[in-house]
Amino acid sequence: MKKTLLILAAVLTFGFAAHAQTAFSEDFQGGSMPSGWTVIADELVNYNGSPYNQFGQSWEVTQVSEDGNYAAISISYTDPEGNDCDRWLITPAINVPASGYSLSANIWGRAANYPEKVKVMISTTGTNKTDFTQVLDVVMDDQNYSTGWNTVLFNLDSYANQNIYIAFVNHGDGFYTFVDDIAVSVFPENAIACTGVEVPSFVPQDNNFSVNVNVTNNGTAPLTSFNLDYILNGGSEQTINVTNINVPSFASYTYTFSLSSSEIGANNLSVTVYDPNGETDVDPTDNSAATTMTVYDPTTATTRNTVLEHFTTARCPNCPAGHDRLDAAVEGREDRVVWIAHHVGYYTDNMTISESNQMLSFFNDGGSTFAPAWMLDRNYDYVDDKSEYPGPAFFPGTNARQIVTNAISTPALVNVSISDLNYNAESRTLTFTVSGNFLSSMAFASPRLSVYFLEDGIKAAQSGASGMYTHNHVLRACISDVWGDQNVITSTEAGSTFSKTYTFQVSDNWRPNNCWVAAFVNDYGTDVMHRTIANGTKSGYLTNVAIEDVENTSISVNTYPNPATEMAVVEAGSTIRSYQMVDALGRVVMRSENLNVNALELDVRALAQGVYFINVTTDNGVASQRLTIVK
Repeated sequence: MKKTLLILAAVLTFGFAAHAQTAFSEDFQGGSMPSGWTVIADELVNYNGSPYNQFGQSWEVTQVSEDGNYAAISISYTDPEGNDCDRWLITPAINVPASGYSLSANIWGRAANYPEKVKVMISTTGTNKTDFTQVLDVVMDDQNYSTGWNTVLFNLDSYANQNIYIAFVNHGDGFYTFVDDIAVSVFPENAIACTGVEVPSFVPQDNNFSVNVNVTNNGTAPLTSFNLDYILNGGSEQTINVTNINVPSFASYTYTFSLSSSEIGANNLSVTVYDPNGETDVDPTDNSAATTMTVYDPTTATTRNTVLEHFTTARCPNCPAGHDRLDAAVEGREDRVVWIAHHVGYYTDNMTISESNQMLSFFNDGGSTFAPAWMLDRNYDYVDDKSEYPGPAFFPGTNARQIVTNAISTPALVNVSISDLNYNAESRTLTFTVSGNFLSSMAFASPRLSVYFLEDGIKAAQSGASGMYTHNHVLRACISDVWGDQNVITSTEAGSTFSKTYTFQVSDNWRPNNCWVAAFVNDYGTDVMHRTIANGTKSGYLTNVAIEDVENTSISVNTYPNPATEMAVVEAGSTIRSYQMVDALGRVVMRSENLNVNALELDVRALAQGVYFINVTTDNGVASQRLTIVK
């Protein structure tokens, strides 16, 4: 389906270092269109869906990341499809005081198959469209420019000692585009930055592993060489001379080399890049990065139960196919996979809880959230296309089964178990203990114990599917803090142990015969790239009555959610033949005869807030259910 899976979410932009010779800069941090700027709209209508219908027909300023960053946005998804936009964003007059100045800007695109297109145009006379001459056309199709953020650079020597206007023209038919960090400055010819260093989370002792060092050419000259120093675990500094490369201005490059370590436990690696093209970098403050990994003895590792977190909603038309793909990936390994479904990513539904919304950060501010999506152990190592997915959440592709195989084959260095599970049906109180021990020392920024409560077998509508759809692995509540309880795990050294007993009140709206508990040990680093799960486990159902055994009881009817706002499901242990819903005054508000179903889905959006009674006739007799409707 064209353009149906995207929702505006947090977006991470890049910032330029301050330059002593800057004639103009704008980062839109005021939160609104700055004074003196001109926007020109076209006659096209934005697609009538979120977030497209939230914005106008030209450019405006919006917040694009959780840390409060703003950028200019322009929608390019219009109705009807197939029309290119013509939406203009024009700066105030800018004086270019001398030669040596360049224009730089960050421009963002979402998808190569519907590429965003932004022309950069310059005028020396005014702000009418006919005054401008095109100097760049940024087509973000992963050939001319990449999807994601692009830093563009244009030399302004031909405009020295003149006043100019710069226009950014959205002329695509994609989704939406951003422009940010616009500057007219004198940029250094040779400059380099280290934007991060990546290593596997877990490394076997004395085995080679890859180190990816990400650098950016912050100079106007192509980057052809640089030096790289690294220090592992405080040892001696090692130097690598990187040559025979050609990195354009403000483009990124990844240099990869191999290391090994014999030191069990947390290993620290620091990297510094310097001397771009053999010249001294004028700004060395951004030349270094560091990371940590866990080196383990393979003989002490234990079996891993991988935690599969699934982003899905009842409103997502492509999610049934995603469910099927994940089912096939997990088939035969169900005991090794702790599957948790977050009902977020593509709108929300009646099964969404607020804690799941926090999980959207695992898309890592890299553009839109989407569904279906998944992540395994919150570990970026398993992402199948790191150029497309900047965080641990990614699309379940055709290689999903192999990725699950890789995950459960990764050794774990901590045991986790659930014991003494006791559910009191009369008080609906659940108690249990989660405990474990570390087999090897591990590198953690902040070790946490996470405990979630889930339910299977929820029947509800599903876009893209016919009839009643069964939703499994649905996250109902976080028994621990959403990011895990602190101070339960006081040490991650080899031989250390942890234990905590939990008491939890099970809601009347949940069926204990379909409910279970998941527990896992996870880190809580400063960002979502460092919040991996070390190992997990799950309980059985709270009671021994499985859903298929309900047929053997006399009269069993359950209604959920209760209270309801939009839809309510009535599920029976035997065939439903008819039902009747009455209000508090005994008036029939809904009814149906001659049925032959085991579950009903009732649309209650038109009913007033209040208490209702549903009388259900089944093959085993008549039962009555009380339903509260809230608005």
